Amino acid sequence: MAILELEGDLVVAPVEPVRVERLLACEDVGMLVGVFEEIAASEGWRHGGELRAHSERSAYFGLWAVRKGFRAGGANAAKELVGGLQLVRPDDAGMLPCQKLWPEIDIGSGAGAAYVAVLAVRREWRGKKDGKGNTAAACFWTLTGALWRHCMDSGITHLWLEVTPTMMRCYRLLGWPLEVRGPLRSHWGEDCYPCSLSLRETAGALVEKALRSRTYRQIVETALNKSPATVQKANPQDMSPGAIP
Repeated sequence: MAILELEGDLVVAPVEPVRVERLLACEDVGMLVGVFEEIAASEGWRHGGELRAHSERSAYFGLWAVRKGFRAGGANAAKELVGGLQLVRPDDAGMLPCQKLWPEIDIGSGAGAAYVAVLAVRREWRGKKDGKGNTAAACFWTLTGALWRHCMDSGITHLWLEVTPTMMRCYRLLGWPLEVRGPLRSHWGEDCYPCSLSLRETAGALVEKALRSRTYRQIVETALNKSPATVQKANPQDMSPGAIP
């Protein structure tokens, strides 16, 4: 997977005017893949056509920004597709795309597994501040919040992804309990580790932070569509997809 490095503050709550939508129309998916290819070209990723692979078993999410001067949700709002993510389910043999580069890793039965193929945002939306002083890391949290909700609805319990050493440090700071599952190898021209992420453990880690941080409470609230009061009452030791009532 290629996740662009975050710039600026990492911990900021998701804010308007960005929002995420599940893309179902072929035209919209094609537009998002085009954005991914533009980003790949600017970053020098050698993806070998992988950005157009696995579409038949993928879920696509587009990150839309309302252009300056337009009101979010208004009748005349002008949207711009600034990034998104692609999530891939196992094939008929129970294999994920990352096992092509790391054939020795075992993902188990595969029923609850999914692979984050790409999560990317245009460069001008990385590290950029909006009128409220929030950095574009809000784009990252908005996308991952949509990813979390989709996983809860789809019975996905573990995510697989490739992580560079730099991003590994970022995720550790964010409290994500990534588990390295194989050796460092080149993926799209970047050295990466294959990692798995338990959604249950991640939820517990984020709720623990939310108990101490207003910003994390906003992040968890947005991801789970729950009120801060509900998040504050949640037991971080009893967290799983769908565990918060």
